[in-house]
Amino acid sequence: MCCCLWHQIFVPFCYSHAAGQPTRYTRGVTSPLVRQLGSGYAVTAPLRAALYHHLGMDPSRPVIESYPVWDNVEDEARFVEAVSL
Repeated sequence: MCCCLWHQIFVPFCYSHAAGQPTRYTRGVTSPLVRQLGSGYAVTAPLRAALYHHLGMDPSRPVIESYPVWDNVEDEARFVEAVSL
């Protein structure tokens, strides 16, 4: 694992992963705040995608991001997976 806090939070590419496998980025907790405030991770997903592009990450190895969102049908927070290229 990287020693740099910036890389631990924003750049999942620095974590070790198997060759040829997509990088995984999982953050957040399923709390009542997700219902009240929405998912900050969903809002900032385009910024992370721009950062991945700026860092020159390989587009053939997407980043699979998991973060909590509020499900109004089930009336609970749940994790969703999104692919960022």
